Amino acid sequence: MQRTKIAIVGGGAAGLSTAWALACAGEREVVLLEREPALGTVSSRLNAAILRTLTPDPAVSAFARESAGFLRAPPPDFCSQPLLEPTGLLLAAEGEAAVELERQATECADGRGFERLDERRARALAPHFASPPGVRLWFADEGRLDNAALLLAFARAARAAGARLHCRAAVQQALRTPRGFELVLAGGARLECAALVLASGAWTEVLARELGSRVELQTTRRHLLVTRGATGVPPRAPIVWTGSDPFYARRDGDGLLLSPCDEQPIAPDRNSADPALRGELQRKASRFLPGVALGIPAHYWSGLRAFSGDGERFCIGPDPDVRGLHWAAGLAGHGMTCSIAVGRLAAACLLDRADGVHAPTGAFARAFAPARLVRHQPVQT
Repeated sequence: MQRTKIAIVGGGAAGLSTAWALACAGEREVVLLEREPALGTVSSRLNAAILRTLTPDPAVSAFARESAGFLRAPPPDFCSQPLLEPTGLLLAAEGEAAVELERQATECADGRGFERLDERRARALAPHFASPPGVRLWFADEGRLDNAALLLAFARAARAAGARLHCRAAVQQALRTPRGFELVLAGGARLECAALVLASGAWTEVLARELGSRVELQTTRRHLLVTRGATGVPPRAPIVWTGSDPFYARRDGDGLLLSPCDEQPIAPDRNSADPALRGELQRKASRFLPGVALGIPAHYWSGLRAFSGDGERFCIGPDPDVRGLHWAAGLAGHGMTCSIAVGRLAAACLLDRADGVHAPTGAFARAFAPARLVRHQPVQT
């Protein structure tokens, strides 16, 4: 049987960033297990690759700003190529959604990273976008992330520090032992670890239940469409996103990536794209991109997002019931944007020592503590 100090289940943004942060902290005994043939091929790479720092939650927004600063200017030893294309991001809303967007701007932003726009200025920046006549916020330094390059940089840095990253390593069973945990992998291999990190997104709860955790997450799906040959969109068009009749769109090569911003609860193993949402997406595109020909549909899919039960706050840190079990999950679709800070906080909690603003007993650790998400009834083990 193989042994390690820390095992991480999940090779997406949460798991890889945690492995990277552990490497930065000098931890060498780390094994990461990913069930797919390659790292980051599910939710982390199937999202919209949009850097958006303003969210409904102040703590999540602060995490996003911290990570964004790193992603705009990554250290040369982390990544030698740009990770962000700063196309600009235009958020707009009317009615009740405008009230909510204004609340976010007041309570969740830092007051310096955005500009308020009138209709004329919004039209100049995004002439293809019929922005709702309410609140318009412009984030000039936000835009499109290179998800593949970011995930590769995490993996490269973790491996260089001695972490072992294994693909096609599905965990079939997780057992508690006197020394920590024993993981049974597909094919019969076994791995013993002192600490276990659950970082497999929407699939995290399966192992958590086996181990007796009472922490509970919720899974939803969101649909996206990529087209080819779109016309009527400026070559350097910004990302446009409306909170009223929710919708977003960005350039993708010679086409567009679009989403109706749906949030449909679903079990992870039952996820598949709903054809009915294509009509809803077309309706929203006609409303907000009235002069745009979308082009030919090239790829239509639904991605999974895991949420905590109290909104968009994450689930990071030690499990309240299971000694040695840690969470890096419930990232609510913000995993790539917040990945740097997520990894740093997860590592700080695992090693029980501070990393800059991330301390095991600090404000972020309290805000994202898994203990707040326990179910009332104990799990039978």
